[in-house]
Amino acid sequence: MQTGRPQNELDDDQTHPFEGVIYTDDEILEQFVGAMTSFSMAAADVIAHEFPWADHDSVVDLGTSEGVVPKRIAEENDHVHAIGADLPRIEQYFQNYVTESPAADRIEFRTVDFFADEALPAADVYILGHILHDWPHEETRAILSKVHDAVTPGGAVVVYGTMIDEERRDAALPLLMSLNMLIETPAGSDYTAGQCIEWLHQAGFEGGEATPLPGPETMVVARK
Repeated sequence: MQTGRPQNELDDDQTHPFEGVIYTDDEILEQFVGAMTSFSMAAADVIAHEFPWADHDSVVDLGTSEGVVPKRIAEENDHVHAIGADLPRIEQYFQNYVTESPAADRIEFRTVDFFADEALPAADVYILGHILHDWPHEETRAILSKVHDAVTPGGAVVVYGTMIDEERRDAALPLLMSLNMLIETPAGSDYTAGQCIEWLHQAGFEGGEATPLPGPETMVVARK
């Protein structure tokens, strides 16, 4: 609080923990991907059941980790081809997690670096869960711009996470998560649904409905 700088394990406060710790240590990475699966399980079930998948045939879960979101979508919607997109180090965990799924033939992993890659895989729907709060706002907007280019016309984007209430006073867990992101990352923080919708509009999406999810989570859906 006094320095405004991250207080993680790294000596360099400009290095992201993904680069300096999480993705370089096998034990920590295994713990991380397992935690992300637990954290996203309830949201994955809601998205798999309540999003209008009858209107869409393909989905990319960006920053998929073990792949609980594409796994649940493919299992509950037997016409959807589901892609989990993440860095190469994640693929073995993804394959281990989805291989026994009855929908495994419609679930695939794609290696994606949403900063380095010029273009992302095309799909009807893109999902970003617990992704945008890792980065400063200018990088968040750059990610969403690439997502907009990748979504097919008539498609949609779903963003979910621990979003702060608009007055930034009442949602205690999202506020604490935002503080946690400031502690762990060089410039990450959580955001309100209104901020998320504004970023989506700047990227070229239209609409923007915010829906509560189980626990402290919120989902925002916008369309192309």
